[in-house]
Amino acid sequence: MNLKKIRTIIISRTDAIGDVVLTLPLATLLKDLLGKDIRIIFFGRTYTYPIINVSDSIDQFINYDTFAGFDQKGQVDFLKQCNADAIIHVFPRSDIAKAAARAGIRERIGTTNRLYHWFACNRLVRLSRKNSFLHEAQLNVKLLKPFGHSGKINLREIPKLYHLTKIQVLPEKFSYLLSTEKFRLVIHPKSNASARE
Repeated sequence: MNLKKIRTIIISRTDAIGDVVLTLPLATLLKDLLGKDIRIIFFGRTYTYPIINVSDSIDQFINYDTFAGFDQKGQVDFLKQCNADAIIHVFPRSDIAKAAARAGIRERIGTTNRLYHWFACNRLVRLSRKNSFLHEAQLNVKLLKPFGHSGKINLREIPKLYHLTKIQVLPEKFSYLLSTEKFRLVIHPKSNASARE
């Protein structure tokens, strides 16, 4: 891969918000690796936009819910408009992988675990989430190997990579609920069957 020709990269993660949060550090790592002027586009779902938008490592958001409403040609045109040089399929979807290939995105990174990636991607990374003891955020970093990254990261390094600087001030009617003088408890009742309950 000629890294000097990479100016715009799409990170595709179109599943649940928790997994999107664990994918955001990739944007910062790519900018550290390839330069701050690299343009990072995050391909996500409508409801994940607010968390993606607060990261200063993300330059643009594109919406999977819009993409999914198009026919095959419309999906290809949608991706062509991004003028991307590379796409990283963090969450594999056959419609995105096929459209990215047809759109002529030069570097298409996916895992070896999806048969359609063997046809639609030209950079394959061996990665098994199911059989790994690594954290999801660490597994995501393995997809940066084609860019010259080792694919390894210590969990303690990950919090420093979020760059969540564009956070809006919480309205007072809610902010008082988060008083530092009170005990705060967050209840996360279900994982949408993606993890142990």
